[in-house]
Amino acid sequence: NERGDRVRRFELQVRDQDREDEPWRTIYTGTTIGGSFHATFPATTARFVRLNLLETTDGPDIYEFQLY
Repeated sequence: NERGDRVRRFELQVRDQDREDEPWRTIYTGTTIGGSFHATFPATTARFVRLNLLETTDGPDIYEFQLY
């Protein structure tokens, strides 16, 4: 059982400013994340990115997070 299988639902979110009044924009939603997970989504420009874990079965271990 991969550690990434602990994630059941997640969102990849972005925003341009570090202000509380600017909401995060969801650019990708998914279910499981594993060692071979790759996602493709439309090009976007942002200053901040976050991986928002919405549902997990246990404390997931995120070792690496890359964006290109």
